[in-house]
Amino acid sequence: MIEYNPKEFHEVKLGYFEQGENSCTPYYPDTWAVKNQVAINSPKTITYIDEDNCTTIPLCGIYMIPERRGLKYAHLSTPIIHVKKENEETWQTGEIIDPKKKSNFSTERPESEEEEAKRQQAIKDAQKYSDDQLYPKEGSSSGSTFNVNLVEYINMLFEAGIYELYVSMFGLESNRVKVEIIIKEESDKKQNFNEPLKQTPTQPPIQAPVPPQVPQTPIQPEIYDEISI
Repeated sequence: MIEYNPKEFHEVKLGYFEQGENSCTPYYPDTWAVKNQVAINSPKTITYIDEDNCTTIPLCGIYMIPERRGLKYAHLSTPIIHVKKENEETWQTGEIIDPKKKSNFSTERPESEEEEAKRQQAIKDAQKYSDDQLYPKEGSSSGSTFNVNLVEYINMLFEAGIYELYVSMFGLESNRVKVEIIIKEESDKKQNFNEPLKQTPTQPPIQAPVPPQVPQTPIQPEIYDEISI
């Protein structure tokens, strides 16, 4: 059994193609996305009951990438998840890969040679921009949301502990979140019927008070004088 905190994560459908907004999407429902930004959200705690290790970590995200940034960093278009356990130095990484296509952006490889030549020229032209110039107020942008199970993309055993994670793509890094994994045993919460029931100690029966013994004075027989007749 799994318990998420916040509990709204129980309602999130996870999967690469589950790209709809939900109550766990960052900024929801105030705004759809922020341009030039990647934002993620995950449960604060995940409690597993009668499980040896963690099999599901919901990861919800949203991003909005201007075309200029998408062209300059076309080689970094695949979202990458970064995870490490607290107090450890090594980061584990995994790509969120669409099994059918490599990108949802207009920077995706065109089908014709002419379109490919235009794309390559646009990528070359975009290299002249500094990062400060990748925040245009005007121009087209592309974005989407994602709701995935982090465990499916990271080759790592998730045991009890606190984990830090973020997502990078198109030269951007998302906010960092921490997830605590708690593993409990259900047997700790209920009576084990295979064990004998514990007897509740009882008080010994109350003895009725014994009345005090009153010393008895022996009765002396009466002595009569003999009378001669």
